[in-house]
Amino acid sequence: MKLFHMLLKNDSGTYMERFRSVYLKRSTQFASNYYGELYRRGLASKKLSNKTIYMLSSSEFSMICEMIADDSCQNGITEEIKNAFTEAMTILLHGLETELGIHYHTEGDKA
Repeated sequence: MKLFHMLLKNDSGTYMERFRSVYLKRSTQFASNYYGELYRRGLASKKLSNKTIYMLSSSEFSMICEMIADDSCQNGITEEIKNAFTEAMTILLHGLETELGIHYHTEGDKA
């Protein structure tokens, strides 16, 4: 954790830019496949554009970096920061579910 904190605070940009690029490539590919599959299975009524998926992944990356770079997290993620991140991700998730019209079927539901 100390190494990540140091890199985020002191990096000239080269390492973080490469890491960001790799993270966004993998994250957007995963999200594109995941949400595309929800749409194909009829669990989502809309699709996300590739640009939207990229923007959401970029936002997630920024939140993670903010968490690590916070001075209170030099020795590990604090409970306060962890809770804030979890809450932000939950809000994002519910927003995505609403926007895409995602509905999950349980065994008791009639499809």
